[in-house]
Amino acid sequence: MLVSCDKSLVLIRDDNTGSALFDSVRSKDKLRVWPVDASNPAAMPPPVDYSVAVDVPFESHDTTPILIISGTKILLAELQHQSSPVPRYLPVEGTPTRVIYSEHLQCLVAAVNKDGKPTLMFIDPDTGEDLGRPIDKKLNTDVDFISGLGKEGDRIHGLTEWRFEKDRTYWRYILVSTKSGRMIVVSTAKETRETGPPLIRYWMQFQRKGFDRPVYSVIGFDQGLIYCVGQTVYWDLLDTVDKKLVNVKTFELGSPATCLSITNGKLIALTSRESLEIIEHNRSPEGGGALEQQIHVDPRARNAIHMIEMAGTPPGEQNGSVVLLADRDCGVNGLWIPWETPGRECEVVLEAELPTSIRKFRRGRTRPVWEQGYHGPKYGRLASTIDDAEILGVSLDGSLYHFTMLNLNIWRLLRFIQNVAVTNEELSPFNHERVDYNNFNPEPVLDKAEGMQVDGDMLRRCLEKRALERLLSWPDHESRFFELLGDLEDGVHTVGLVGPGARDQFFKIAYDILDYFLRPVL
Repeated sequence: MLVSCDKSLVLIRDDNTGSALFDSVRSKDKLRVWPVDASNPAAMPPPVDYSVAVDVPFESHDTTPILIISGTKILLAELQHQSSPVPRYLPVEGTPTRVIYSEHLQCLVAAVNKDGKPTLMFIDPDTGEDLGRPIDKKLNTDVDFISGLGKEGDRIHGLTEWRFEKDRTYWRYILVSTKSGRMIVVSTAKETRETGPPLIRYWMQFQRKGFDRPVYSVIGFDQGLIYCVGQTVYWDLLDTVDKKLVNVKTFELGSPATCLSITNGKLIALTSRESLEIIEHNRSPEGGGALEQQIHVDPRARNAIHMIEMAGTPPGEQNGSVVLLADRDCGVNGLWIPWETPGRECEVVLEAELPTSIRKFRRGRTRPVWEQGYHGPKYGRLASTIDDAEILGVSLDGSLYHFTMLNLNIWRLLRFIQNVAVTNEELSPFNHERVDYNNFNPEPVLDKAEGMQVDGDMLRRCLEKRALERLLSWPDHESRFFELLGDLEDGVHTVGLVGPGARDQFFKIAYDILDYFLRPVL
């Protein structure tokens, strides 16, 4: 069934069980259909007012012809039967090196190298238009590059937003740090026009320059900035009277910090060689000329790339944080930070290995509207953030990964299924021959760090092929599988399941669980 909702097209698929579609629609597939103009991959999809499948001859058997009413237009399209990524690109006439989305400006802010010269672009995500207009604030004239950018051979390393507050008044800035040793605070202003979104005029408001090393990373914090120059972390305050940045504290690292964040009032620095370093600091400028001390570190040296904080604590521990960290060796590691025990090293609570390295982590509530309420934490899924946003990772080859935190009971169940699936030729054609069946034990091992990872791709194959009954046909495997199901949420899902039909009900519950965890996040 095709449904138009808020000018978007949604495909609702029944499960062919004979039940009425709307009696079980919450648990069935609802997929966003994205109309694409094959001749213009950069275009946004047209608004859909109505759509219906039509019976007309088509060459391909893998598509269904549909008619779409979009405003005053009638479009004939081919609906692909298999879900796949939608190709769309935004041309920027240069090489983008950093990109963020500004909620305040309602646009993408991109650091772009044009002919070897760094600049900023403010891109409308709907049309791809560059809304940015660089100006010289003093002369009030248009320029090619704002002060501090446009230098041949330079490069933007850091790009983020900063909300500055003083005397209950707010200012919003874009922070830019460069390879040539500049720390630039950029102001913006919207300029309305007759049609389309407003243009964005931007200019250099403040800057620190003259550093002999690159400024690798920057964040805004309260009334100041924290940024890393070479291997030195600087904390500057914004003096609104003299209109300049004034340094108040510094801290030396073992290697450059490529990523900075403030968590639990502490500074977290991700360095290129030592990995994670957590630094205590006095929020008051009168606290001295140096950030206080290093209070937590990663027990291992890693070639780290990026990090993101997740919610949750390991069993038996309180008041800690889990930071997900990606390295250049295709690894993803979860580090627990014991905030209440200064001086204690971070603890590695999980290790995962991916086909390619994660370049950047991002959080976001990306699920469709109809999934938001249905997909609340259950079956043992833990909220990854305070607002239960999704944690996504973009890899070096462009693949997108989704990360979910699990409690121990659901981890045991899913990992048990995965361990058994590795022995199956249909589900694991390249690895099943490596299994030592004489010593094979599918029971998950809690103290094995790499075993704490669950392979969602493997579980998806189990779901799509409806392979659980065949996979768990051995009596020992089946009985253990039923035990693990019964352990979920104090047995609420399996209570009362006895008798001849209980086995089918157990597997139905398992398929519902797999479907819950594997539903698309985009």
